[in-house]
Amino acid sequence: MFWVGILFWVVALLALFGLPLLDREVRASFAMLAALSAVTGGLSWTAASYNRVPTRNVGIVTSFSKPTGEITGAGLQWTKPWEDVDDWDASGQTFDRLGDKCLWVSIAAQRRACIPVQVEWNAKSENAAELWGQYKETKVGDQTLSRFETFEYRRVNPQIDGAITSVFASFDPLGTVNAGTGDAPAPDLNKEYRDKLQAAIDAAIGQDITIRSI
Repeated sequence: MFWVGILFWVVALLALFGLPLLDREVRASFAMLAALSAVTGGLSWTAASYNRVPTRNVGIVTSFSKPTGEITGAGLQWTKPWEDVDDWDASGQTFDRLGDKCLWVSIAAQRRACIPVQVEWNAKSENAAELWGQYKETKVGDQTLSRFETFEYRRVNPQIDGAITSVFASFDPLGTVNAGTGDAPAPDLNKEYRDKLQAAIDAAIGQDITIRSI
């Protein structure tokens, strides 16, 4: 809409400056054209300045596709006509490694275990503009990922996977076996590893996301 407004302003100026060169009979028509073009240009710029950011998102203000460093909250936002507002999701997200999606990791005694983990997280809004600039839209198979989805796919998920792998490297399910009876109580992974895992995730990516629950 910004460039549409520019076009109408140009038409208005050309019509206005051309008035002295025209016959009296057509001056009124060109004056009307100049007025209508100016009004339409103004309306186009007003529309270009209007942006709405969805609830629980933050807005990334851009100027000619480059971030200005300014972010906005949700709701109706007004910017300069040549600026746009792109969305960055600051709502709760779920890293889901439950059931068949559990993560296979190497554990103690050169064994393998499939660890079920679910992490609730959200992106920190104060870093939104910088992260928006770092991650471009990406095509994965037949799916095109948004900038935020690319951030999740390339940054968040690998870092959480890496934290799980490192934390559970010392996990030894046979370490609790009773030598006399052969019984082995089921390990409480949430109690034993939750805080360790949160600390590992915070160390890896805590500057960009907040862990809400594990």
